[in-house]
Amino acid sequence: MPRDRIRSVHQRRLLDWLADGGGTVSDASDALGIRMPHASAALKKLRESGDIVRDHGSRRGANHRLTAQGLTRLERDGLDRLVQLVQWPPPRKALGIVLARDREMVLLGYTSDVIGPLLGLPNRPLEGELEDDSNSIGNEGGSDTWRWAVLRGEGPIWWDLESQERAKRPAVTSPATLSAWTDQPKVMGVIRARLLEDAESWPLGVGSWFTALPEGLWPELPENLRAGPTAIGRAGSSGPTIRPLDGIHARLSNRHDKTLALRAYSGGSLVLADGKLLGHKRTSLPTGCLSRWISLIHPRLSTTRVFEKSEKLCQDLADNSLNSLTRAILGDFGGRDWHDAQKEAFIDTGGLSVRGATALLQWCLEETDVDLVVEWRWPVADSKQIITRLVSDPRCRLLVSDGDLKLPLRLESTANNGQVMLHMKERVRLPVRLDALAGSHMIPVDWVEPTTPSELQRGGGLAPSRPPHSHREAMWIACDLESGDSRWAELCEKTSPLAAFIATPKNERVSRWRRIRDSLNPVWSGLLELDTLELSELAELAITQAEALDSLVARIRSSPMIVIDEQINEGLGAAILLARNWFDAEFRSLLIEAAESWARNPLAIEKVMPSLWMDDELRQIALRSEELEPYRLMSLGEVDDPDIQRQIICFVHPFIWLDYAKSWLLIQLSSSTGRSIIASMELPWPALLWRNPPTVEELRVVHHLEEGPGKNSLLDVLDAIESDYAPPTGRTHPLAGWLFRSSIPFISSEVVGDATIHLELYRRFHQ
Repeated sequence: MPRDRIRSVHQRRLLDWLADGGGTVSDASDALGIRMPHASAALKKLRESGDIVRDHGSRRGANHRLTAQGLTRLERDGLDRLVQLVQWPPPRKALGIVLARDREMVLLGYTSDVIGPLLGLPNRPLEGELEDDSNSIGNEGGSDTWRWAVLRGEGPIWWDLESQERAKRPAVTSPATLSAWTDQPKVMGVIRARLLEDAESWPLGVGSWFTALPEGLWPELPENLRAGPTAIGRAGSSGPTIRPLDGIHARLSNRHDKTLALRAYSGGSLVLADGKLLGHKRTSLPTGCLSRWISLIHPRLSTTRVFEKSEKLCQDLADNSLNSLTRAILGDFGGRDWHDAQKEAFIDTGGLSVRGATALLQWCLEETDVDLVVEWRWPVADSKQIITRLVSDPRCRLLVSDGDLKLPLRLESTANNGQVMLHMKERVRLPVRLDALAGSHMIPVDWVEPTTPSELQRGGGLAPSRPPHSHREAMWIACDLESGDSRWAELCEKTSPLAAFIATPKNERVSRWRRIRDSLNPVWSGLLELDTLELSELAELAITQAEALDSLVARIRSSPMIVIDEQINEGLGAAILLARNWFDAEFRSLLIEAAESWARNPLAIEKVMPSLWMDDELRQIALRSEELEPYRLMSLGEVDDPDIQRQIICFVHPFIWLDYAKSWLLIQLSSSTGRSIIASMELPWPALLWRNPPTVEELRVVHHLEEGPGKNSLLDVLDAIESDYAPPTGRTHPLAGWLFRSSIPFISSEVVGDATIHLELYRRFHQ
């Protein structure tokens, strides 16, 4: 048995499972089909060996997480399987080999890079080598039927089979000839993946080689992803169309994704949603929901009495009578018109209370026979009964809401608008690009024009052939274009220059920027490919744009000599100071000139000052600026005055006063003014105090601070030093408390929190 091979089957399955996220003993047992005692015993051994950690100490139901050691052990296990099974060179036409199988989870070795998230796998292994490559066509020697697997993790981990160390991605070569293999290094990648359909029917065993998916071939998706009536988008960005057969719970965090999902499902279904999302005007409501509404107000009334009261209420509404019930109607339904029968395929729920929406949804479930698409923006906890009824109804095609609901599929937003993650059973996650309605430019009534690039939400629409009728329409169309349309941008450049700039494809934006930048706010330079700008243009933008400054610093670091003979403004001066370690002593005069220029108008102070703080001459030049008075006070040495300490804490980068963090914090916590300032300041206290933490008694007063980011940060410190076991989940960062432990657990890419704390955790993890 190789020394790095994981001998225990249960331990390897658990480590592999935990690589996708944390979980309890019960979760692991259910997901992997391992009996609870066996799962518990295997997890205990993994904790003892340091491969995993457990949240919340020894409490039942605690989550287990993979550590750096456990991740390394899992990766080395994959390498050992690769070394054992692969004899170089691989068979001709071979793309990959099966290294391990565990139900739907597979470990694959690849000879060249692959593009996820979907991986095409054959249903027949590669059988020998062809005698004559010149006569081969298609995928001869491979499989004629294929299936999909979905990539787990970020992508291949590349290994050099000779040195058994990490390697770079190999150059792209053709695997068709023996010389192609012998001329390249012995490097292969290891990929974790999950089969999208029944794993038992996949005939490839461990050690089986397979070929690449033929170009242009799209294997069928599993029935539950292709047999539905509605296409929601494409797998990845350009993969096969996703047509879910089962109902979807859409937990979408941004408006754009909600709109795309509701549009996709609007055909052939009754849609209940806020009309502002789809650009619809307010609709009337069916009178049939009034009887349900009365039953919600008076649950003990008989059916006969409910009918009588609803009949009278309809007449009162028609007569505009004012009484207790019609006033309550205004509160729950707003000033809506009413009709006897539902004829439209859309009902606007804007302005409805949770009780009004419940009555309407109850009517839809009882009186209609069409599929339902519902946007439920009220708390699920306040409407649990009706939502449970909805998700158990087979007509529920899409439910957009928060909460944790029991629908087979779940959509969640990602960082990119229009790109969502489809969650299926067993932690299978498939990136999906939502399809917009091509050519649709209906403007939502409450749509707000973006004022900065960060507010820009791209769609997937097509540009019309005509010029826009108004600036608002031009902006809506420009924002709805996914990748731009230079022809349409020309049509509206004179009347709506900003819309024209937004609509311009990336590779043409710089030339349009140079032509119309006097008509644009400099903030829109954030849409430019900054690497294509001249140095002087980038230096000018760096004065107002942080992204431009970062790009300028990177360019100087790659080639410091480019700044010679350039006119140094404050933007270029800041960049030179941030890249000062790339300049030899002979360029001292250049650094001094940069500091003098920057001091006249300091920008990016929080970045520049830490970079030159240890250089006495440059620091003194910078401190001539009146804007840097707190830094000047800090430069005088030990500070005993609490008022001056507060000035420094508020304005000076915390890692400059890191050595005083504990003592100054305790001084500030001893006064009401100091406590108020500390509570309101968003400072990464776990990253500042883990080297020299205060005692529990010294931090007890934190519980009495005003609510604010500073209190949350300090409570994370207090929780960490109070806990005898694994620290509880942090407020500022889920793993903040681990800074106060000797080892740091594996930090998944899905973990989100304070950036400074995250970087400190990452640095310690890789020490």
